[in-house]
Amino acid sequence: MSSNRGEVPADAATARWERLGETLGAMVRGETTAGAASRSVREQSERLGSPEALRDLQRWIAMLDSWIPTDVTPVSFCEDQILQQARELLSGNWPPVTR
Repeated sequence: MSSNRGEVPADAATARWERLGETLGAMVRGETTAGAASRSVREQSERLGSPEALRDLQRWIAMLDSWIPTDVTPVSFCEDQILQQARELLSGNWPPVTR
């Protein structure tokens, strides 16, 4: 992610990865919930071409987005899985793909 807030990313993909990283970081730090961030994460992932590195995260977000109170899986489990995926992604190289 860009270390200088005023710095303009070199291209659209770089800007999308930076925005995605900021959103995942906000979830991990507790500044936003998985539910509140899911739309932004999904949109950025789609704009990046749904890279393989984000597939598990996308699956859990889809499950959260379609969750209903009668589901067997508790909503908190989906949210926890999204946070775990975000932590794992942020703990490795960023962005998590080779360009």
